[in-house]
Amino acid sequence: MTSMRTSRLDWEDYNMLLACTASLRSPDPNTQVGAYICSLTNRPISMGYNGVPRGVAPEDIPWTRSHENPLYTKYPYIAHAEKNAILNTTSSVAGAKLYVTLHPCNSCAIDLIQAGIVHVTYLYNPYKDQWQTEAAVYLLEKAGVTIKQHTWNKDTLQQNLKELLGKLRGG
Repeated sequence: MTSMRTSRLDWEDYNMLLACTASLRSPDPNTQVGAYICSLTNRPISMGYNGVPRGVAPEDIPWTRSHENPLYTKYPYIAHAEKNAILNTTSSVAGAKLYVTLHPCNSCAIDLIQAGIVHVTYLYNPYKDQWQTEAAVYLLEKAGVTIKQHTWNKDTLQQNLKELLGKLRGG
């Protein structure tokens, strides 16, 4: 009798990889962010990435990060991955989990709380000392939303990525 495959991904890595995959759709040349929402039992609900609103062509906005006039930067024109994941579903996300590649900002934290997300797992946080991130942490904690940084199960992840690459190469 053949035994079960034991090197499969755990749910945390699987869900975070789906957020990473969503980030690959972002047109942002500097920061690609992906978000994935699933139920507490890991059933898929929605995905999103940072980009322009529907009907706006990505080539029609400036992608610069700094300019003396903010209208010539990307910031007034981008919808964050978390918001897009919330808006990309026709069902409720109340009671769900969010996996996101970048720690949520304070505005996204408000959206997540209002939508009823109960758990947030993020991949990295290069802005941890900025007020927007500190406000996000404060809001999420006050609203009872748990938040944690993802840690990859490196052995299992490497094994699975090696197998996947072999399949993609036709081997």
